[in-house]
Amino acid sequence: LTGFALGTNLANPDIKPEFTKSTEFGLHLAMFRSRVNADVNYYSQSVTNQTIPVSISSATGYLSTTQNVGLVKNSGWEFVLDATPLLNLGPVQWDMKANLSLMKSHIDYILPGVLDRIFIGGYDAGSMYSIAGGPMRELLVTDWQRDPQGRVIVDANTGYPTADPTLKDAGQATPATILGLSTSFKYKGWK
Repeated sequence: LTGFALGTNLANPDIKPEFTKSTEFGLHLAMFRSRVNADVNYYSQSVTNQTIPVSISSATGYLSTTQNVGLVKNSGWEFVLDATPLLNLGPVQWDMKANLSLMKSHIDYILPGVLDRIFIGGYDAGSMYSIAGGPMRELLVTDWQRDPQGRVIVDANTGYPTADPTLKDAGQATPATILGLSTSFKYKGWK
């Protein structure tokens, strides 16, 4: 016997399409018969009307409704430098590539007057959120309560540190700077 269950997401007839506006510029330079190559790229992107489930009172008979939310802006630079081959000794060839990415993200707003943060995921001690006015994927963590001098407050009855009920901002979970280096060796055509 097949069973049916009522959905827990209330349909929203006012949903609008999500819009992404992006711009990218790049420059590629090749030198020494393309043995040394350099790429520089700049990008800028803004996303509006993202659709997400937003929690509502269970008295409605549902747990969430889908809403259009937010204005998120991302921009950054990407640099790549590669040398092919960096070293060529007949049957042995060594290639190298380096890249640097600089990214900045900012959430202008989520759902003004209603919602200023969205839980993305995580655990008891630390979770990722999107918070209006901050970057994407802000890491909020549990910390200990501290006195005005910064010392951890210990519960007199249990002897354990007292957890602070207010989550603390531990920074951006997505790195703003990424540096990469890769290398490969070939011997008689074998990598």
